[in-house]
Amino acid sequence: HALPLTYSSVKINAGKAQDFLAEADAKGWGHAAIIVNYESAWRDPLSDLRLKCQWDTVVLDECHKIKTPGGRAWRFCAKLRRRARKVYGLTGTPMPHSPLDLYGQMRAIAPDLYGSNYHAFERRYSLLGEFRQPISYINQQEMQEKFFSVAFQAGRECITLPDATHTVIPVTLEATARRPYSELAKDLATEIAGGQITASNALTKLLRLHQITGGMVKNDDGAMLRVSTAKRAALIDLLEGMGGEPCVVFCLFSGDIDAVREACA
Repeated sequence: HALPLTYSSVKINAGKAQDFLAEADAKGWGHAAIIVNYESAWRDPLSDLRLKCQWDTVVLDECHKIKTPGGRAWRFCAKLRRRARKVYGLTGTPMPHSPLDLYGQMRAIAPDLYGSNYHAFERRYSLLGEFRQPISYINQQEMQEKFFSVAFQAGRECITLPDATHTVIPVTLEATARRPYSELAKDLATEIAGGQITASNALTKLLRLHQITGGMVKNDDGAMLRVSTAKRAALIDLLEGMGGEPCVVFCLFSGDIDAVREACA
């Protein structure tokens, strides 16, 4: 049995968690899990409830999010560590910025690994500049050996993904969009229904040309004008052909996001 605490206030989530734990105890469930994000976990009254319980296992997913010593989420997870028999951290990026990122995570997972003083840890594994910024890292072999005494790294043999396939989908702009696109590319200015569009330099020109191909472009008065629906129509065809497969669409502009929403609808 699992209770994901989402889309509610912390107070409401705390009440749901309390009722869930009471039901688990009354019905003798063998396993019961509560799932909560880091942003809510440390807030009262949810944090009080979790710190009063004795947990068999705590799983810190994407544990690099608690890498900052002294942060509220880090402080809470360090306290929660004392209320759990086992703690596991999962992440694909244990050191997103520097080797020093390991300290905060290990304090919540294996608190004896690097000691209890961050400044001592910092001096042990880095050389600091004038403003306490690391200028180089030292004793990295020792740091790594300690880390892998408690950490397991999954190799690429655990990843079973199909080979990548790259498909280019040609999109032909309507005449109403081709004309202003060509004029702007040649003369740095064009006029469409709704106003004048000018580009003062090459960078602005590229920006406006990108917007035109997306279907929405900003005129000189700051208003967004729709000039094309070609890419939206191509996206609709693509989504319909995918069936129920999940899909991620990357966008450059807010107008692109609006077009994706319309296509999905």
